[in-house]
Amino acid sequence: MEDITPQAPPAPAEPRKLGALLKASFGLAKAGLGETALIVGAGLLPGFVLMSAVMAMTGLTSKESLREALMAGQLGALLLIPVALISKMIQALAFMALIFSLYFRDKGEALDFQQSYSFSFQRFWPFALTQLRALLYIVLGYILLIVPGVILSIRYCFVHLSVLLEGYVGPAALARSKQIAIAHMGKVVGNLIAASLAVMLTNMLVMLALRLGSGLALTVLPQSLSFAGGQAASFISEWAGGIVGSWIVAFSILLYKDLSALHPAGN
Repeated sequence: MEDITPQAPPAPAEPRKLGALLKASFGLAKAGLGETALIVGAGLLPGFVLMSAVMAMTGLTSKESLREALMAGQLGALLLIPVALISKMIQALAFMALIFSLYFRDKGEALDFQQSYSFSFQRFWPFALTQLRALLYIVLGYILLIVPGVILSIRYCFVHLSVLLEGYVGPAALARSKQIAIAHMGKVVGNLIAASLAVMLTNMLVMLALRLGSGLALTVLPQSLSFAGGQAASFISEWAGGIVGSWIVAFSILLYKDLSALHPAGN
């Protein structure tokens, strides 16, 4: 199999400060906006189509009716469970494709849609199994006590990037994430919280504008099209949210690149 492990461009001698990282990651997300829109849309659309089809066929067109049907164990509602799992897998592939797309763009090598997804398929199982291992540890930490869960969440916050960008798998990926996160815990926690707040604020403004627009549009739709209109509005909101969220993905990539350069692989 072809080695797809990206070769990182030279990182700064010292990790960039928060302001520089926010600016650089925003520019990176903006530069890849078109490709990001395609990747996010491809990750959401199949699941929306499948879920909408099952809901329309079963008549479960509201959250309340769906919840009641699930509690009653109705077959139509149970069909949504495998559909939801398939949707999550498709979204995971899209998330991986987005990481590859943004990372290579930062190197000056723009990947097309097909190349991004090709890399995602090659790395899917190592990514999924390693993420599952990290999730189990984190959940166990929260079950035992909240503090261990928080510490494990910080330790393993870069697991996905160690798998996708450096080729680590399983325990080695967890150890690599721990090595970087623990050595720079203050910067990792502070920077990721600040960047998340900036993205959340941006997303809230975008969602507010979309809800106002979709609310006006739904008021003029005939009753027969209200379900389809609601599903379309929901898809557009999630699609826009995913596009805005590419900023925090870009931020995480650049932060990981800066910090991992201080800890060469194998050391």
